Amino acid sequence: MVVVNFVIRKIPVEPFDSPLGIAGIALLILGALTRSWSAGYIRKAKELATTGPYALSRNPLYLGAAFMLAGVICLVPDVLTAVVLVGVFIVLYWTTIRSEEEFLHGRFGKEWEDYIAGTSRFFPFKLGRLRHAFVPGWNFQQWMQNRGWGVYLGIVVLLLMLWVYRVYLR
Repeated sequence: MVVVNFVIRKIPVEPFDSPLGIAGIALLILGALTRSWSAGYIRKAKELATTGPYALSRNPLYLGAAFMLAGVICLVPDVLTAVVLVGVFIVLYWTTIRSEEEFLHGRFGKEWEDYIAGTSRFFPFKLGRLRHAFVPGWNFQQWMQNRGWGVYLGIVVLLLMLWVYRVYLR
C-alpha cells in the first residue's frame, strides 16, 4: 500500500506567479544563461576552454544545470522529489566530471594542470581569473554546434508540463 501511495501521490507544483514560482523561473533562466555562455566558448576536445565562464569554473555547464535543478526544486517543492533529483544529479555529474577531468589531463597535460591550479572545479571561489571571464570569444556558431538552444526548448517544455499537471491533472 505504501508503494501505491508513493506512485500515485500528488506532487505539489507552485503557481508561476508565487514567490517560490518566480524564484524557480529565475533560477531556470540563470542556469540557461550560464549554460549558453559556456556553450559559446567550449570547443570540445579541440582546445582547453579557459576563458569566459571557464575562467571562473572548470564546469560551468554543470553549474548552470545546478541552477536549473534548484529552479525545478522551487517549482516542485516536494522533499522526496528534491532528494531524488539532487541524488541523481550528484551521482551523474560527479562521475561525468571525474571522467572528463581524466580525459582533459591526458589530452592537455601541463596546460590542464596549470588551469586547475587556478580555477575551481564547480563554484567560482577562485576569482583571480575574473578578468579572463569577460574576454571576447563567445561564438554563436559554436553555441549552435553545442546545441545551446536546447536548454531553452527544455525549459519551455518543462514549464508547459508543470502548468498542465498543476491545472488539469493534479
